[in-house]
Amino acid sequence: MEKVVITHRPASTDDLDQVANIEAKSIRPPWSKDSFAKELEKKHSHFWVLTDDETDSIVHGYVVFSFPAEQAHIQTIAIKHDSRGQGFAKQLLRAVISYVLRKKGESVVLEVRVSNTAALQLYQFLGFVIIHRMKKFYPDGEDAYSLLYTLNQQKIGEADSDDQTNSDSIPKNLN
Repeated sequence: MEKVVITHRPASTDDLDQVANIEAKSIRPPWSKDSFAKELEKKHSHFWVLTDDETDSIVHGYVVFSFPAEQAHIQTIAIKHDSRGQGFAKQLLRAVISYVLRKKGESVVLEVRVSNTAALQLYQFLGFVIIHRMKKFYPDGEDAYSLLYTLNQQKIGEADSDDQTNSDSIPKNLN
């Protein structure tokens, strides 16, 4: 079976229905289709989708991040449920980090629900570090971790083999 090549590209209005559908099944509370449409117009916003190179018709995932100065902020990222487990989130995050590095950025920051251990493990594997816990960050009252990826001295996608992929690497004072 031939492997499908998946790459990112800037999102367009044609992608909004698929993106909003993925968001609704992945993120709580979800962004609206209109919120995504507004990101297409913002000066410092970057909105990318993952599609296959052959048809470019199915959105497998997306990321929205702002990059107004030295630090990029990943605002939302999700992969379609039936496309998970194939490394697409890792691919998309590496693309963001690479972009920020090429543009001479210094860091990337994001927030993640404390209960989202799969995402937390991925972020830590890629080199993101928990910088603090934000109490009742989400509308439902759940806390969030704020994570930081510092671009100086880091190689894209490399991770130390020590503790980065398990929950033991969460600082005890943040649990």
